[in-house]
Amino acid sequence: MASLPISEPIVPDLTTKERVNASQHPELGTGPIPVEFFLSEEIFQREADEIFGRYWLVIGRSEQVRNSGDYFVYEVEVQKTSVIVAKGKDGKVRAFHNICRHRGNRVASGAGNCRHFVCQNHGWAFTMDGKLASAPDFSQFHDLDKATLGLVEINCEVWNSFIFINFDKNPAQTLIEQLGGFVEQYRDYPFESLVCGGQWSSKLRCNWKVFQDIFQEAYHVSTVHAGTFPTFYAGPINPFGRPGGFKTWGLNRSATVVYNPEYEATPIEKVAAALGTTWTDMATEGFPGSNWSNNKYFAFDINGTFPNILIDVASGFFFTHQFWPISVNETRWVGSVYFLPPRKPSELLSQEQAYILIRDAWREDLSLGEAAQLALESRAMDHVHFADSEIALRHSFEAMKQALNLDL
Repeated sequence: MASLPISEPIVPDLTTKERVNASQHPELGTGPIPVEFFLSEEIFQREADEIFGRYWLVIGRSEQVRNSGDYFVYEVEVQKTSVIVAKGKDGKVRAFHNICRHRGNRVASGAGNCRHFVCQNHGWAFTMDGKLASAPDFSQFHDLDKATLGLVEINCEVWNSFIFINFDKNPAQTLIEQLGGFVEQYRDYPFESLVCGGQWSSKLRCNWKVFQDIFQEAYHVSTVHAGTFPTFYAGPINPFGRPGGFKTWGLNRSATVVYNPEYEATPIEKVAAALGTTWTDMATEGFPGSNWSNNKYFAFDINGTFPNILIDVASGFFFTHQFWPISVNETRWVGSVYFLPPRKPSELLSQEQAYILIRDAWREDLSLGEAAQLALESRAMDHVHFADSEIALRHSFEAMKQALNLDL
């Protein structure tokens, strides 16, 4: 069972001139990263085929399909498809390509609850478990068997409220194998009890890996987030936002973000903290699995879950970032924040303050991706450089290299 450490909390030296992460993870290297990693059409096509076509991908949460008949539709541009996720009468969550088996039109849109998916073109109807229920004037089709004309199913599994799909008909590994040590670490974290209170998305003109890297380090906080919380993650014990801990689980990784114990809350933050859990309130009793590094000033862990989602876990809430490639230089980002359901109006107000602060901070992050992409596309430089504190970015690069067997 994953649980909070019971030993004395640690306070690592985050001002040392030693490059601690490189010494602890020599397998990740220290060299520069070729810009072609972010710009190459060939690499992008391999990512589409060999990563997004073969690995397990988070597509939603079980709260979106609580009841039999519930469904939602999700666009997966990198696979040129639309996906239906639905809960059948048997309580099983399934995923299907959103394609009518007649002539390829879509059978669902948005989200809701229904008994059948009906193609708006000719009225073919499909059950929630994908079977063809009826088709008008079916006798006029030649040698067709209804039993073979159901919606095309996609491998689908649910782990701790996260819904995963895999487009590979015969996945090379199970979901649990892909998640590795993340499963044991967060087995008891109450993901299912927390609900989404804020979600934002944007389509950006930048490579998905460029944008993902922005959210995997705290080095940028004091400059980029000068308008929201410039000193909350940067202070005397950690002036440059270095990770308070870092470890890997195969292709997955976790970097600990620490807060500044000398941070002075704003008046509105003090009011919100008095009402309930807030973004800048670190006094909340930790959920099981949080703070694996046992850091005294733990804020949250950035969990890079291969290939394209960050599941960032704090003591009393969590948030996610999803990075969906559209093309080599286009990305659809979705950011979501989850708290326990508010039990009273005061907690609702407290959470709303947190959502607004997070929203504003993420809007600051959004300003970076497209500018970086334009700079890289100029090809004025051949490489980018990662500091020792950007160890999560380096692992992300190495994980992609390993998965694609790239020679860069």
